[in-house]
Amino acid sequence: MTFVGKILIVLQLVLSVSFLAFSAAIYTAETNWKTAHATVQQQLDDTRRESAAASETAANENAALSEELENVKNELSLTNEKLTDAETLAERQLAELDEVRSAYDRQSSLTTIAQEQAAAAENNATRVSELNAELQSVKTELLSRNRKLDDELYALRRQVDAMQQKQKAALARNADYLAILTTNGLSTDISDYPDLDRTPPPLVEGRVLNVQKPSRRGASEFVEISLGGDDGLKRGDTLYVFSYDDGGQYLGKIVLDEVEADRAVGTVVSKSKNGVIAEGQSVTTKL
Repeated sequence: MTFVGKILIVLQLVLSVSFLAFSAAIYTAETNWKTAHATVQQQLDDTRRESAAASETAANENAALSEELENVKNELSLTNEKLTDAETLAERQLAELDEVRSAYDRQSSLTTIAQEQAAAAENNATRVSELNAELQSVKTELLSRNRKLDDELYALRRQVDAMQQKQKAALARNADYLAILTTNGLSTDISDYPDLDRTPPPLVEGRVLNVQKPSRRGASEFVEISLGGDDGLKRGDTLYVFSYDDGGQYLGKIVLDEVEADRAVGTVVSKSKNGVIAEGQSVTTKL
């Protein structure tokens, strides 16, 4: 046998062994695949049975859930209706509450007004009571003053009656004196008796009302004053003129020619040097 033949025999042997090993491997793999296929098929069957059971269970649960959902929807619908009714009722109650609040506010306003009116009435009553008390006090005072004035008036009337009686007696005596003077051919003008003792005038003070300057040289200057017979002055009385604006400066002397109740007119008989008698200056019976 040649060397090439030996090599081919060895190669054939090696290939045979290789094919044998490959066949063994294939057989082993096929056996394993069948076992795995059976196992997987069993698992698949189990899974299908479980899936069917789960599907059935899910279907049952879905039906139950659907029924429960329907019940919930029905309950929700009822709840919505109740909620709507409750909202409607709440709106009516709110409206009624607003009306009650408005009525309460009106009543509160009326109560406040009534309280204010009551307070005002009470204040008015208090004020009226105070005014009545004041009026009563004033009335009492006026009655007292009226009684006092009545007493004073009565006393004055008595004095007037007495003075009137004295005046009548004096007039009667004066008429008698005048008749005696006329019968004896004597003058009845007191100025015709300058040496006759006269009663001095009372101490009084007044104002110069008017001054009549002499119209020509040598004529007399006349002064009207605010004093008269009511102040105890009479014709022939002497008064003195002063200017208190100049510190009480003496200006002149006048003798009364005409005497009325509240005023008199006199002739200026002497004046101080540079003395000017004017309206508003003071006159008095005391030098």
